[in-house]
Amino acid sequence: MTIDLHCTRREMLAKISAQSDAEGVTSFSAHGPVPGELFEMVAGAMRERFAALAPEVILHDLLRPLQKAIGNAHKRGNRQQPEKQIAIEVVATEQGVVIAVSDEGDGFDVQDACKLFRE
Repeated sequence: MTIDLHCTRREMLAKISAQSDAEGVTSFSAHGPVPGELFEMVAGAMRERFAALAPEVILHDLLRPLQKAIGNAHKRGNRQQPEKQIAIEVVATEQGVVIAVSDEGDGFDVQDACKLFRE
């Protein structure tokens, strides 16, 4: 698997054929300060949307990474400050899924973070 750090949101959506007027596109968003509640809300919608897939595939490919991203946003981005929000956006098509998790933190250098995994 390769991670393209230069791929824009628009390019990611194009790769999964997610034009806003396309048939079969599902999109939803959620936001709030409580990671567990956000995860359960989004996980329920994803289980429903991908009901045709095996539960272990949904868990491994979608829900575990989502849970990790939400946890990181809460712990590292928002520094567990309850007044700060976490936002999640999901766009799903038959070809794939784009999930964006954002927080109110200062951010980090993605290339530096990826170097840690290469060393």
